[in-house]
Amino acid sequence: MFPWVRIEHLASHVLGQLARQLADDWQACWGYRPLLLESFVDPAHYRGTCYRGAGWQLLGHTSGRGLARPGKHYHSSAKLIFVKALQAQCRRLLCCDQLQERHEPWAK
Repeated sequence: MFPWVRIEHLASHVLGQLARQLADDWQACWGYRPLLLESFVDPAHYRGTCYRGAGWQLLGHTSGRGLARPGKHYHSSAKLIFVKALQAQCRRLLCCDQLQERHEPWAK
């Protein structure tokens, strides 16, 4: 960004733009629309203020154990988990059987 450009609450502004554009871009690339976005924030360094300002919801925090892969151990710390619904009926759609059938061909 140029130094003379001033946008109040820039991080929240960018997160809002991302949430508005991402579903269309994902649809064009992958053939389906995501229902929600997820992000992790390290509370040792940040409070997640820009996520809250952009309408993201705090779900809680991770266990802090890092990635779970056999034979691998990662050092990590607990992170805050934020989500942003991309569709009004996100919760209902995530819990419906039709979604599982459509995206899990092996489930039949």
